[in-house]
Amino acid sequence: KLYYETYTDKTKGYEEGINIKGYAIGEKVYELVDRIPKILIITTSNEESDEVARLFNEKFSGQAHAAKSQFNYVEIMAPNISKASGLHHLAEKLGLGIDEVMAIGDANNDVPMLKVAGFSAVMGSAKDDVKACGDVVVGDCEHDGVAEAIYKYVLKKDI
Repeated sequence: KLYYETYTDKTKGYEEGINIKGYAIGEKVYELVDRIPKILIITTSNEESDEVARLFNEKFSGQAHAAKSQFNYVEIMAPNISKASGLHHLAEKLGLGIDEVMAIGDANNDVPMLKVAGFSAVMGSAKDDVKACGDVVVGDCEHDGVAEAIYKYVLKKDI
């Protein structure tokens, strides 16, 4: 579920982007903090997001961590929660070793997952520091990069 303190144009835009309707519940949102797996901060610029993530990680190191998922989104999570921990959990549930799993990503919040996967493909539109964490770089989202990664590196077929 998606909860907000207040409903704004930013929250409306986020809902439309992920196609999930949220709930504005006022200050009751703070009563849910111990049960919320992720908090999203929506900023106004790439630079502001960089600064928010940097300051958060400095101040709350070891207690929680912040990662950018888009130019104006900073995700706050518990220190043991990441896409890497989710990938480990999924692989275990499927009876796979992490070395048998391919990850595909394009943003800073994907880096832990890209680093632990047996093979990782990074979208062509990713920043250079994210690209450096992958085994290969594929096309961007608008040019079927995910399909390219699956066809070329899983199915071993040309597209």
